[in-house]
Amino acid sequence: MQNFEGEEKSVLKIKTYYFDTEKNRSTNTFNVLNQINQYSILLLTTLLCGLYGVFIEKSKLGADSEPYNPGSVFIVSEVTKLSLSFLFLVQEKGWKDMVSTLIKTSTCEWLMFCVPASIYCITNNLDMIILRYIDPTTTIILYQFKIVTTAILHWIVFRKNLKIYQKYGILFLMVGSVVVTIKNDATLQVNRMGLFLITLQTFLSPMAGIYTEWVYKNGTGKNKSIHQQNISMYLWGILFNFVRGTFTKDSALSISLKGFNIWTWLVVVCYAGSGLGISFIIYV
Repeated sequence: MQNFEGEEKSVLKIKTYYFDTEKNRSTNTFNVLNQINQYSILLLTTLLCGLYGVFIEKSKLGADSEPYNPGSVFIVSEVTKLSLSFLFLVQEKGWKDMVSTLIKTSTCEWLMFCVPASIYCITNNLDMIILRYIDPTTTIILYQFKIVTTAILHWIVFRKNLKIYQKYGILFLMVGSVVVTIKNDATLQVNRMGLFLITLQTFLSPMAGIYTEWVYKNGTGKNKSIHQQNISMYLWGILFNFVRGTFTKDSALSISLKGFNIWTWLVVVCYAGSGLGISFIIYV
C-alpha cells in the first residue's frame, strides 16, 4: 500500500513538472513573439517617419507647392486612424462593450486628449510648411535633434535620470542618424525661417508625445484600452484640422481628393501608420 502511494505521488510530481514546464514554455514563447511584434512596429514606425518628407516632396510632382489640398491629407489621415481604432476596439471588446465603454467615458477623459491633438495638428502642418524652406534631406538631418529634446523633456516630466550608457546612446543615435542621412555630395540648404520652424518642430513634437505618454500611464487613461484613448485623440484631431482649414485658403471644410496622386496617398499612409505606431510605442 505504501509503495502504491509512493508511486502515485511520483507520477503526480512528474505530471505537475510536465505541466509547469509546458506553461513556462508557452509563456516564454508568447513573450518572445510579443517582443518581436514590438520591435517590428518600432522599425516600421521609424521607416514611415523617415519617408513622409520624401513622399511630400515627390507628391508636388516637381512644382513649388502641393497640387492638392493639404488639409484634405490630414483629414483623410485622421479619419483612417479613427476608423482603424474603432475596428481594433471592436475586435478587443465586441460591439456592445465598445459602445458601452465609449458612453461611459467621462468628459474629463475626452478633454485630456485635446491638448496633444492640437499640438499634432500644428506639427503635421509644419511638416508641409518646412519643406517650402528646407529640402527633405536637410529636414531629416535637423529633425534628429528631436532625440535630444525628447530626452530632456522626458526627464523634466517623469524625473527619471538617464544612466550613462543611455546618455551616450542618445548621442550616438542622433549623430549616427545625421551621418547616415548626409550623402558625400550633400549640401545643407537652410534659411532663417526654415531653421526657426524646424526648431519649433523639434520641441512641439516631443511635447505632444510626452504629454500623451503621461495620460496613458498616469492620467485618466491609466489602465484603459489604447484604442479607446486613440479614438478620443483622433476625434479631436479631425476637429482641429477642420478649424485649421477655416483660417487658411485651402479650407479643410471643402475636403476634396482633387490633385491626389500615388505619392499623396503614400503621405496619408505614412501619417496614419506612424501615428498609430507611435501611440503603441508610447503606450507600452
